[in-house]
Amino acid sequence: RNQDNDFPIFRYADIILMKCEAIVRGGTATNGDTPMSLFNQIRAYVNAPQIIGDPSLQEILDERGREFLDEHWRRNDLIRFGDFERDWGFKNDFNPNASNPQYRLWPLSINVLNANTNWEQNPGY
Repeated sequence: RNQDNDFPIFRYADIILMKCEAIVRGGTATNGDTPMSLFNQIRAYVNAPQIIGDPSLQEILDERGREFLDEHWRRNDLIRFGDFERDWGFKNDFNPNASNPQYRLWPLSINVLNANTNWEQNPGY
């Protein structure tokens, strides 16, 4: 209620890649789009090589990692694609418990729990 922004902002590239992912996961294509045509739209505007054939889910995840670098979507993407608990980068070097599925959910603050006594803390916190 105290924010000054009146509308959410989504990048067009995010919408295109979400549609591409939805079709690859079994959704119905619309407007004559194919996963390949959608994927290549993203690659075309940065003059990246075009792909031939439909992208795999791994290719879509990789493209999202490049496209949204430093936009803080990676954690959500890794959870959605089932890769969050996988050992990657330095994740487990600094925190051996980082692969625990409990960390998909954040702990609820004590203020939230006090405001609504029907809620319970997420498991493990």
